[in-house]
Amino acid sequence: MSMTTFDFVVPELEEIANLDKGIKGKTAIVYLNTLVVQVMVGTPEAVELFKTIAKSDQQRLAQTTAIVGAQDAASHEVQNREKYTNMQFEMEKTKDSFKKSLEELEHREDEHAKLIAKFDEAEANRVETVERMEEKVAATSLALSKEKEKSMEWKAKEQEKYNQLEAQAKAFSQWLGNIL
Repeated sequence: MSMTTFDFVVPELEEIANLDKGIKGKTAIVYLNTLVVQVMVGTPEAVELFKTIAKSDQQRLAQTTAIVGAQDAASHEVQNREKYTNMQFEMEKTKDSFKKSLEELEHREDEHAKLIAKFDEAEANRVETVERMEEKVAATSLALSKEKEKSMEWKAKEQEKYNQLEAQAKAFSQWLGNIL
């Protein structure tokens, strides 16, 4: 009986003694040392006391484990809330940054549209100016053509007058030569 009891009880008490670093753990180690001797001789009172101490420490350990578990869960909850709050803050910053970038992009698009409008206007003015210049060149060319035609007519008339005067001068010269 003592061997079976020893094999059953000692590992439980060692586990409690290792987990509980308080006074009870030290006391349990003392009891363990005392009870090991008593269990080896096989006293049933020592075995009962040993079982009672082990059972009490197991209950306390279970309660402590539950409390620590609850504290860990609460700590994780606080950490998760902090992470969530930080993520929300970062999301707001990112959202604001994106909004500013979008506004800047819209502003650039407006500027681009204005530049395109100015370019289109300048191109229309250039085309209009070219058309007016072409019209002026055509009008000037037509006017020069008419002037050239008039000049040719005037030259032809002058040549005819010159030819008539020359013919008259020859005729006068012959008449004069005949008279003299």
